[in-house]
Formats: sequence, structure tokens, C-alpha cells
Amino acid sequence: MKLIYLLLFCSAAFAQGPEVRRFSAGGVLSFSGLNLMKGGTTEHAAATNLLIESINQPGGYRLGGGVVAQFAFADRWAIAGSVLLRRVKFDTATYAYTGTDNPDTDADERKLNLDLDASKATFWEFPVVLRRYSQAHSIGGRRWFWEGGMAFRRATNVQRFRETSTPDGKTICCDDAPLTPAHSLTQGLVAGAGLQFVDQFGIRIVPEIRYVRWLRRTFDFQSVRSAANQLEAGLSFTF
Repeated sequence: MKLIYLLLFCSAAFAQGPEVRRFSAGGVLSFSGLNLMKGGTTEHAAATNLLIESINQPGGYRLGGGVVAQFAFADRWAIAGSVLLRRVKFDTATYAYTGTDNPDTDADERKLNLDLDASKATFWEFPVVLRRYSQAHSIGGRRWFWEGGMAFRRATNVQRFRETSTPDGKTICCDDAPLTPAHSLTQGLVAGAGLQFVDQFGIRIVPEIRYVRWLRRTFDFQSVRSAANQLEAGLSFTF
């Protein structure tokens, strides 16, 4: 009989009503529709007879994940916060031309110093949003919501591997001094919308879409620039 009572208690605990709970927490997967780093080429004259051309190729993993928690209040409102882990990779080629090229010849008389960088970093993101649900928390069934708030990003574990080719044909390896972020901690604005479904065990399944506008770039040096606009799709499972 004790075993039966225990099973009934567990069933009751997991089979709560489908309304929005006062507090819920769980895990979240997040897929970035846009690369977190921008690709491209920059060129500028750093000094007299010195031209620097930088080419950045973004890479990395668009899938991130973490934990999420929500506190519901009033009739249709809730505050949700997440901790998300994302990783980025980017390869950079920096061409430094010194001297003057004679336009009357086919050859380039300038001396070339080439740096090839392979870098990666970890982004910790902390979005906090206010949600407005389409119906009261006490009403059962699926519901949609819109949300808005702020996000904070911290860049950690920045690593770099650099190989340099000098004008005299020598190769220097290997410089591992990391690229310093322009802003290790930055803030952004968040807007989004989503749905909430509930299964028979009371698990909340929440797909959503978010847009984040970062107010400052994490990386911003020559062609190495993090994206200011971030579009992502998330899937949460909360209890």
C-alpha cells in the first residue's frame, strides 16, 4: 500500500494543471539564424607608406544552450531569465604592405608581412525579458506570448593562434596572445514572441523567436567585428 501511495503522490506532483506556474525552470536550446561574427574586408593606411588590409572569415557554432527560469505574476505577466552559452570561431588574414608600388611595372615593389590568425571565444549571454501572455495564468491550454527586455553578454576564454610570414620569406610560429575584445561586457535590447504547450505530465514546451540588438560590439578591430543584430530561435522545456 505504501508503494501505491508513493506512486499516486508522484503522479499528482507531475500531473499538475496546465496553467502557467508561479515559478518554473528548465533547459533551453537556442539556434542563431545569423552568424555571431561578421565577415568582410577592411583596408586603411596606418601610416605613410604602410597599408593594412584585413580579411575576416566567421565560423563557429550556431547552436547554444543553457538554463531558463520564469516567475509569473499578476494575471498574464511573467519575468523570464536565461543563461546561455555560445561559442564563436573566426579566421583572419592581415596583409601589411610597406613601401611604394611603382605603377609602371607589373611587379609589386612593396614588402608584405602576412599574419594568419585562428581565433575562438566563448559568449555567455544573460537575457531578461518581461512576458505578456494571451490569457490568464489560471486558464488551461496552450497560449502565446510576446516579450521584451534586455540582454547582457560577457566574452570569456578568448584564444588565438597566429602564424606570421615576413617579407624575407621566413615563417614565425606561433603567437598565442589572444585578441582583446573591444567590450568584454556589453548590453543589448531584446524583443520576441513564442508559444507555450503543456504535455500530460505538466512539462512546459516553449518555442520562441527573439531579436537582439547589441548596443556595443564585443569585437571591433579592423575586419574582426561581432554582429550587432542577432536573430535566434529557442526551444525550452520547463517544469
